[in-house]
Amino acid sequence: MAKLKLTGKQLRSIGYPEGPVISIAMDVMEKSYKRNSIDHALGILKNILEEPATYIHDEVLGRIANELIAKQKKEEANIALREEGVHYNIFGGEFIEEGALAQMTQAARLPISVAGALMPDAHHGYGLPIGGVLATENAIIPYGVGVDIGAACAYPFLILTQRSLSLEKVILPVSLMKPLCLVPVANLKKRQITKYCTGKSLEKLMC
Repeated sequence: MAKLKLTGKQLRSIGYPEGPVISIAMDVMEKSYKRNSIDHALGILKNILEEPATYIHDEVLGRIANELIAKQKKEEANIALREEGVHYNIFGGEFIEEGALAQMTQAARLPISVAGALMPDAHHGYGLPIGGVLATENAIIPYGVGVDIGAACAYPFLILTQRSLSLEKVILPVSLMKPLCLVPVANLKKRQITKYCTGKSLEKLMC
């Protein structure tokens, strides 16, 4: 059996919060449970997340449990959360990962929250889950947007010519053949958008 290799995304998907606890958990599991399957390792981590106090004296798993408890105490000290959060609607719950549900449930307990919703494509984010909506009273939460703002800004690109396509075999959406949107071209070193590449100029590359 190959050695265990976990990713931060896997831990976030089962509800682990952002922070050092993720790297600690990965280190502990990959060193002490290296011959276990990913599913078995994630099962152990999920149990620790649900009841960290049960594991605080464990010689191996105690590192993870204590980090989780410390983070929880720190968050509770910063903001007094409600015992029960406001109601939020869930659309397509069978498609939503547990990490996103846990984040939204936590956000619903904020004293400024008044309503919320989760879309079918919701997944774990840095503040709110991506695909989550939270209505607040007299408050704006920039961190709630996280770093995913503009994440859907993408452009489909095919290395094909129109002449090479047989319409009898392939039907492409009109949006691919006649792009209309503006695509920002950024200079990563200067951290700014240097120009906009129009659909028409991109279409020249495709034909």
